Amino acid sequence: DTAQEISLALSAERVKLAEQTLANLAAEVQAGRVPIRDAIVFQGPLLELQLGAIASKKALCLASLEVVRAAGLPLAGDKP
Repeated sequence: DTAQEISLALSAERVKLAEQTLANLAAEVQAGRVPIRDAIVFQGPLLELQLGAIASKKALCLASLEVVRAAGLPLAGDKP
């Protein structure tokens, strides 16, 4: 349950918004409107959000597999 709650907190919408913000930031740097050192500071939290989303999805997958294993159920595609 906890893994699922964390995964939901880092929704696909928030991750997509972070990706778009990073793309916009790169465009601003290329256009010379944002200094590179400022972009590096701004991108840190956005990258952390993306990494957190990946880690939470991994944790959810591993927790799901553990539940299936503990229940003695076959994995999808396995023949009982």
